Amino acid sequence: MRIYLYPILWVGLNSFNILYAKNACDWKTWKDLGKAITETSPEIEVLKGEESYRNSLTNSASLLPPAVVAGQYTVGDLPWKSSTLEASYLWTLENKDKREARFGAARAGADSIRYEIEDRKAKQLLEVALVQQALRRIELRRDVLIETQSTYRKIIKQYESRLSLGPEQEASLAVYRIAKKENDLKIESLEVEKSPYVYQLASMTGCTEVKLPNSTPSAYSNLTFQEKSDEVSSAVRRLEAQSKSLQLSFQSEIHSLAPDLSIGPVLIASKNSEKNKLEVGVAASMPIGAQRTSVLSASKTSEYKVRQSEIDLKISRIKIEKEAWMDQYRKSIKAMKGGLSKEEITKTHRKLEALFQGERVSAALVIEAHRQLLEHITSFANLESKSTEALWNIRYLDGKLDWSDL
Repeated sequence: MRIYLYPILWVGLNSFNILYAKNACDWKTWKDLGKAITETSPEIEVLKGEESYRNSLTNSASLLPPAVVAGQYTVGDLPWKSSTLEASYLWTLENKDKREARFGAARAGADSIRYEIEDRKAKQLLEVALVQQALRRIELRRDVLIETQSTYRKIIKQYESRLSLGPEQEASLAVYRIAKKENDLKIESLEVEKSPYVYQLASMTGCTEVKLPNSTPSAYSNLTFQEKSDEVSSAVRRLEAQSKSLQLSFQSEIHSLAPDLSIGPVLIASKNSEKNKLEVGVAASMPIGAQRTSVLSASKTSEYKVRQSEIDLKISRIKIEKEAWMDQYRKSIKAMKGGLSKEEITKTHRKLEALFQGERVSAALVIEAHRQLLEHITSFANLESKSTEALWNIRYLDGKLDWSDL
């Protein structure tokens, strides 16, 4: 009986793994997706491993230099009638400032990774929000195309239900069929346009297959931002932590160039054909070369200034970047006020559809009306996307980005 149990257990376990994998990559809402990415995304897991490694460096940074045991043994005077043994045990007396600088640099490196994780989470939420908005833009265009498709179907069906058609009606029917085919192609092309965003989410979540949340992406009209915010963004905190880590690492490297004194007992034992001799004393060693130390210090100082300037430049650009996003947000909102809302477009389309089915307008006018509706909703969706993109970036730079806002 045991032989038959193994296949059953194997199937059961694999079924459980498959179900678990599907559940792990299937989210009901965008909030759930955003929360999952900030907690278990592959990039965050890699950074957590880096954080663990950096924390381990703080333990090794506090270690004292190892003691050094040295010895040599020589023989001479054939047939080896004499020999000499020299042995020493040296302790390295490390400067306290050097050890503290090394530990401080290691600690700052670990803190820097922690802020890197915080900022990486915020950036991933920003990516999810922008993907969500891109999908909303696609859905708005798709809604118009679906309504247009429905209109063409009704008109074509109306023509095809007649027993006979005149030349003008035959031409109109042919034009409607071509227009419907073109409209169908546009609907299919939207699926192609959506595909890269789906795979982008798959890359962020680490899932080979991602099912998009069922909830329709919103326009985030309830989100706000402040012209002047006292909050510090995760990007600034990350750069400030990098600056501190750079400074302490520089100080540690400068201190490491200072020579250490090694000192300890030494024993010399010699033996020849006449007598044996034993000597005990003290040995000390210290590297010399002041010029080498000064040259290396100057090189490290130059490197530190360059890298610190790069960080300072990035911090200063964040304020300029926020101003640019605020300007984009204001202009997008202003432009959107002059357009029709989705509800107004739907109402207009229904009114036009009644005229179309009554054959009171030509086929050319029907097609042109739908083209203009599509262009208008595309322009409106693009502006809405621009405003939302700016809003999310401002909240990211203000340090107010949260998965619950999705």
